[in-house]
Amino acid sequence: MQQSIKTGKLVVGLLKKHWIILVGLFASIVLSSALSAITPMIFQKVIDGIATLDFQVLLLYVLAIVAIPFLVTLLDVGKTKLSFTLTNHVSRRLRRDLYEHMLNIKMREFSRDSVQGFLYSITRYVGKLCDVFLGGDVLNFLANTVQILTAFAFLLLLDWMVAIGCIVVIPLLFLLIKSQRSRVDKKESAFNDVMREGENTISETLRNMKIVRMFGGKEYEQERFASWQQRNISAGWSVRFTHALAVKILPNSVEQMMYGVVFVFCIVSVLRGTMTAGTLVAVLSYVPLFYRSMSGLLSVQIGLSAVAKPVRELDKIFAMERETGVETLEADEAARFKDPVLLRFSQVFFTYGRVACNVAIPELSIRRGELIAIVGESGGGKTTIFDLICKFFDPNEGELYFMGRRIRSIAPDALRRYITLMPQESLLWNGDLACNIAYPEQAADEEKLERTMHAAALCELHKRLAASDDTAIGEYGNRISGGEKQRLSLARALYKDALLYLLDEPTSLMDSITAERVFQNIRTLTKENKTVLMVTHNLSHARYADRVLVCKDSRIEGFDTYENLMASCEYFASLVKSYSSGDGKMEAVQSEKAGFSSDGKA
Repeated sequence: MQQSIKTGKLVVGLLKKHWIILVGLFASIVLSSALSAITPMIFQKVIDGIATLDFQVLLLYVLAIVAIPFLVTLLDVGKTKLSFTLTNHVSRRLRRDLYEHMLNIKMREFSRDSVQGFLYSITRYVGKLCDVFLGGDVLNFLANTVQILTAFAFLLLLDWMVAIGCIVVIPLLFLLIKSQRSRVDKKESAFNDVMREGENTISETLRNMKIVRMFGGKEYEQERFASWQQRNISAGWSVRFTHALAVKILPNSVEQMMYGVVFVFCIVSVLRGTMTAGTLVAVLSYVPLFYRSMSGLLSVQIGLSAVAKPVRELDKIFAMERETGVETLEADEAARFKDPVLLRFSQVFFTYGRVACNVAIPELSIRRGELIAIVGESGGGKTTIFDLICKFFDPNEGELYFMGRRIRSIAPDALRRYITLMPQESLLWNGDLACNIAYPEQAADEEKLERTMHAAALCELHKRLAASDDTAIGEYGNRISGGEKQRLSLARALYKDALLYLLDEPTSLMDSITAERVFQNIRTLTKENKTVLMVTHNLSHARYADRVLVCKDSRIEGFDTYENLMASCEYFASLVKSYSSGDGKMEAVQSEKAGFSSDGKA
């Protein structure tokens, strides 16, 4: 069983790898705090000895007082630079590992909600984690700890009673801040929920802009947005006020109260002659320094609690199961494979966990060089068959075999080198045609690209885009039509040199003339000993397939030649009759589109 990665261990490992930066960071914090704590002692020496100090000694003290702030500033600059460098190293590696893991987790982990969560995790949560651990709270913890120790040590040297008095108040500060910690967590969680709600609202509106405009929904959407704005402002004010109360207002009130008590005590001590004026100045300098550092130290828990959720969310992603399979397929495996059966199903059963999405395939073999048409009602499992072949999902029972090897055991990337896919939905990038067709190649083979565009009837689109200033097809292909998107998705599948071509409704959005031309180009693949599995509702294409696979109610209703099925499969004959009536094609296409689930499964 796969052992999940723990985000905390990963971060610790990265910090150990960059231990030199950590040492430099810690050294700059210690030196900066120590130098800042020395200044009040110099004040004491100068004030108490102003009448007796030699000019050279006095000048030395003055130079030290002037130089210390300059040195502290340089150390703070160095600390900031080291912190930034360390944060970049850790965040870049953490994001890289997280992104690599996302690219390899099983497809069942993906949904619209999970994709939004992945996006949020890789951008915001990693940033929050690094900011807290490396750019803010942990550094503040170290700096405040050193500052407290040095301030307390000097207070003990100056007046032990004041030092003990400062320590006594610490529990009060701790209780005050702890009492606000849970409130801050709840407020921040509520604020994040409101922010995500706003992002979803805006995204939903923009995606459905045609409906918004056609149905007069602009005012309604503005009202939804205004309502979210109000909740956002309210939640933002609440979290900021609660945070300020916990981190600043309450600690500052305790600090000021204690400062007043210490001031009165010191004045009485000076009047009694038990404390010098220089000691008074030094003590009154250390006390606020001590309490500011103590408040900062205690308030670090607020920041650390805020990072708990990002760590949990990242741990959840790292715990998601990765695709399995270790067997490789060598580059010359296809040339050495002589068995005529390329793909075989053996007692396969698969379910998404919903009864309507079960798929059962007892025994089924597909030979090299065959064109197989897959037909049937929506929700019959046609697309799921492709998902199983591509190893997007593993069957719950039974096995699939590709080139005589168990697909379950083959490394996913090794398997997919021999298979190409045109999915139901046209999944496109905002680039030019070559970028989308030859994906992920950086430089496309121009001759091959031209042949592919001709086969997919994209030549006219290519000329039109080439003549414009911008050759990109737009985000999600919004600059081209639905039929052009479909042909572009088909071209990407045809461009790849594969043994098995899985084409899901490749011509459903094309006019009859273009669809027939493209289908004939698809058929030529079988002359090169390529195997084609094509989901289609165009039953005239099924007539020219070598065999037809008929799906009904998530099972195989029939698998034979067109002629034999017409004679032996009543369901298939009824499909052909309905299609031949003239309305079947349009009804079938519309039914297929309406039958898709939210995650794209048929």
